[in-house]
Amino acid sequence: MLLGVVFALSNCAQQRPEEMLPHLNGYWQITSAEKEGKALKEYGYSPMIDYIEITKGKGFRKKLRPNLSGGYTTSQDAEQLEVKIVENDLFLHYATPHSQWQEEVLLANETELKLRNDNGIVYGYERFTPISLEE
Repeated sequence: MLLGVVFALSNCAQQRPEEMLPHLNGYWQITSAEKEGKALKEYGYSPMIDYIEITKGKGFRKKLRPNLSGGYTTSQDAEQLEVKIVENDLFLHYATPHSQWQEEVLLANETELKLRNDNGIVYGYERFTPISLEE
């Protein structure tokens, strides 16, 4: 019984920013949006995915459209971002010519990403695995 309580508490513990940072890079497919624990939207198939690339605390995020050959179609538009750790929280600060905003990284591991925006909406993502019909 005590072991189960300890295990449950350890799973609820917040990840340290340093543990999450290496997992941000890569391709992510949105799966859900929720606010205050209530589901706003469950996403099915989406023709677009997000690509995040961060090096030495700076990077970008852009939208990509996967194709059946395993490649991607994209525009040249990218949201520039900067990583900031405040106290024990990890934030992505974005800047475009038109706007600035931030997202808090709540969870980032090999398979899952959760980001909370300034409006309190938590977006869930799963690691994208490309589908290729070419062998």
